[in-house]
Amino acid sequence: MSAKRGAKKSLVLEKSPERKKLKVCHPSHRTQPGLVLVLGQGDVGQLGLGQDVMERKKPALVQLPELMVQVEAGGMHTVCLSETGKIYTFGCNDEGALGRDTTEEGSECSPGAVELQERVVQVSAGDSHTAALTDDGRVFIWGSFRDNNGVIGLLEPMKKSTIPVLLELNVPVVKIASGNDHLVMLTVDGELFTCGCGEQGQLGRVPALFSNRGGRKGLQRLLVPQRVPVRSKGKMRFQDAFCGAYFTFAITREGHIYGFGLSNYHQLGTQGTEPCFSPQNLTSFKNSTKSWVGFSGGQHHTICVDSEGKAYSLGRAEYGRLGLGEGAEEKSTPTVIPDLPNISSVACGASVGYAVSSDGECWGPHLPLPGLCPSLPRAPSHTGLGLSSFPMLLQPPGGTSPEAAAAQCVSMGTGLGLSEPSGAGQRTKPWPCFYGSSLWAVCSACSCKKDLLWCEHRQHVGVFALLALRQSMQ
Repeated sequence: MSAKRGAKKSLVLEKSPERKKLKVCHPSHRTQPGLVLVLGQGDVGQLGLGQDVMERKKPALVQLPELMVQVEAGGMHTVCLSETGKIYTFGCNDEGALGRDTTEEGSECSPGAVELQERVVQVSAGDSHTAALTDDGRVFIWGSFRDNNGVIGLLEPMKKSTIPVLLELNVPVVKIASGNDHLVMLTVDGELFTCGCGEQGQLGRVPALFSNRGGRKGLQRLLVPQRVPVRSKGKMRFQDAFCGAYFTFAITREGHIYGFGLSNYHQLGTQGTEPCFSPQNLTSFKNSTKSWVGFSGGQHHTICVDSEGKAYSLGRAEYGRLGLGEGAEEKSTPTVIPDLPNISSVACGASVGYAVSSDGECWGPHLPLPGLCPSLPRAPSHTGLGLSSFPMLLQPPGGTSPEAAAAQCVSMGTGLGLSEPSGAGQRTKPWPCFYGSSLWAVCSACSCKKDLLWCEHRQHVGVFALLALRQSMQ
């Protein structure tokens, strides 16, 4: 496979009268500022709308003191990164995932700043942990990791952290990614470091024999970040890394795809269904005509995009999450999703997926909130990436052109408390969803004015958090 699009990451030494400051960059660092909109369930404050708001049927603006460049939805908390490099969090703080004091009643239900002096360029979030990458390549983390038996700790066994703590690495990191309970770090040298739960092989460096709480060496084997060894003839260098819930993908600088972790539904692209406890060269992704540029994983499925703008899916097929139509079975190789335009990015929730086109169209599922639409008519026939129910077309107010390709759409799938409407059927192919001037989910036939997530005209999509673009509001 030829690497047609190499990741552009570099180190820049800034001259200073006092000292030289090291800065890192990577294509995954977002810089376009915007607003944050939320909808869905907020029973533990994950909407950031205050302790009196338990759910939102339509997107609501989160009151934040500045514009945001990145939003990440964890298991039950939300993390926002501002254009000035500050972090704001809200939601469940039982394990310290917010990284700040929430002893004051209701404080976890509204955005609060995480006290961190460094400028942050990227954040990631898992079920009960949060990580932050600073502009000089250091990684801070807070919260805790868990396994099937409960809390395993963060940096020390059985100990969580309610404030950011520094991970001790002797090399700058350029990208971070979180699974449910593991963290992957890509260094400037092209190496991978991992920490967290390793039960399903997602760390890529802990043998199956020691994956249950680290074996004789204990939890330190899991919690202390260590390099992921890769068997190869020469020095293996990676240029990007991505996480699913319990698995990890990495792209080498030559364009080869490696993976490790859970693959019980072939979500890694392996022929077998056994977990991979060390990096495997995934030959199912080999194709000399293109290079892979993006991956996103749910609980049991993967969606990926190549340099030609085609989106593919593999893994578990139930509930239409692969977007391959009714009757589709699980796939062990990347299978092109039909009827999609040129795709620039993809994203997964637990059992749903989204794809954003280069023209700013977002394709994804329609997942109405419980109780909103007790008796829904069957949606009209369209094609597209249906990943749980009816993915529908969202039209921006006034028909203004969106810049959604640069925006970020975050969904936790079933974590939103979404359910299929009775009598609506299951949508297994994609529908386009347009995110418009304010990314406000409103009916395209605005005259209907129905207080529903969708109506009989054009439809609404259930999304947890949206990052709107500033210029699209102008």
